[in-house]
Amino acid sequence: MSLGTGEKPFKKFKSAAAFSKITYMKKLSEFMMNMDTYTSHFKLLNVFNHVLNKPDDYLRLQKSSTVGMDKVDKASIDELVRDGDKIYKIN
Repeated sequence: MSLGTGEKPFKKFKSAAAFSKITYMKKLSEFMMNMDTYTSHFKLLNVFNHVLNKPDDYLRLQKSSTVGMDKVDKASIDELVRDGDKIYKIN
């Protein structure tokens, strides 16, 4: 099982004109984290499906979260635990 630490909720841009170089620079770290998250997921999915031939042995759970990945205070950890409980109950 691969449990993601959460990702920020997606915010749709109102128009293409609203997406500038400055906007891109502000979102760059988020883009890089999402690219890493989804690349890892598809790599593991491929390994379990096609290499090991055990597609039912892989499960990835990912949840949108407002908790930053570098937050280690008690309130943030408690929120991550609540997110984990929600994912478990849903699935």
